[in-house]
Amino acid sequence: MSPSLLALAGLGLLLGFRHAFEPDHLAAVSTLATRQGRLLDACRLGLAWAL
Repeated sequence: MSPSLLALAGLGLLLGFRHAFEPDHLAAVSTLATRQGRLLDACRLGLAWAL
């Protein structure tokens, strides 16, 4: 993989993480996760949102 492509992928990943931790996303995920009855169900929901 070329260095410029690797840098572009890293930048995309960094911007994606930044976007995922914005307050509106955290509020939505935390609201949905607290409605789940078990921790495992909340983890599954978080994984589905991540993909």
